[in-house]
Amino acid sequence: MQASVALLGATRLGVSLAIVAALIIALLRPRPRALQAALLLLALAMAWGSAYSVYAYKLLGVADEASILVLMMLALFLPIGLRLAAQVGSAVFYVACVYGLALAAPDLPVGESMMRVGTVLLASMLVLAVGSYWREHQQREQFLYRKDAQWLAMRDGLTGLYNRRSFTHHLERVLRLAQREQQPLALLLLDLDHFKAYNDSHGHPAGDEALRRIGQALEHFAARPLDMAARLGGEEFALLLHDSSPRHAQASAQALVHAVQALAIAHGASPVAEVLTVSVGMALRRDGETPQAFYSRADRLLYEAKHSGRNRCCGEAPAQGDEAAPARPPAAASAAAGLA
Repeated sequence: MQASVALLGATRLGVSLAIVAALIIALLRPRPRALQAALLLLALAMAWGSAYSVYAYKLLGVADEASILVLMMLALFLPIGLRLAAQVGSAVFYVACVYGLALAAPDLPVGESMMRVGTVLLASMLVLAVGSYWREHQQREQFLYRKDAQWLAMRDGLTGLYNRRSFTHHLERVLRLAQREQQPLALLLLDLDHFKAYNDSHGHPAGDEALRRIGQALEHFAARPLDMAARLGGEEFALLLHDSSPRHAQASAQALVHAVQALAIAHGASPVAEVLTVSVGMALRRDGETPQAFYSRADRLLYEAKHSGRNRCCGEAPAQGDEAAPARPPAAASAAAGLA
């Protein structure tokens, strides 16, 4: 009896220390793995503590509430941060502790009582495990639905590029950043030449495939985190180049014209070339300019390129001293040429 009382006291102390340790670790905001380990240790300590407490009370002849063990089983499956595998593992350990104590009981009535409690816990574990699995499955499914909805809200479904809504929001944000940090910013607007005639002569499925290929080529030019390639609608695209020197932006625009032509997408109905081509208008950031004015300048330059014969870029001439602006690596243009 004295050994049981001593072990009961040690068990209570161990559970208390486990609770304090878990709280301290949680307050330190550790990495997820460390937090998972702390929670698992707490669950195991509490499982053993509750099982042995009821067992010791039965040995000492003290009135106890075996229902507390069922409540402990319920607590193990609460969504407190443990993964399902850890919850099931701690529950199995819990049931094993109860059955082990039942087999080790010196008195037959105590052993039988613990066996009955173990059977109830086993049934509870199975029900709660199924319920927890279903809850986790629903949470993961909802997470995937939200990610899909977010992707559809931000992206163009055909090309995978960002859509006009995302581009408009990003343009406003990056333009403010560039003006505050006095960084260069280039906006390229693209329009496929005689694309309606291409659809009429080759069919809409071929037109969709052409848009996808051009979208892939365009995406390679958006090499930096704040760059963005977007499809604005129909055959209109946009490319935003952040922290790109004007001379390099001009070179990227020319490379983009050549990259689209190098895709060699046959266009027999085009008076410009035998393949699908693109016209580009390139505008450079000006101090104090609004996103709407910035876009309008690039749009005017695009129409100038189209009225000048198409299959070309019409951009603003770099000002003197732009050679000192940060240069971008030429990897985007070479990657797009390689794609062709």
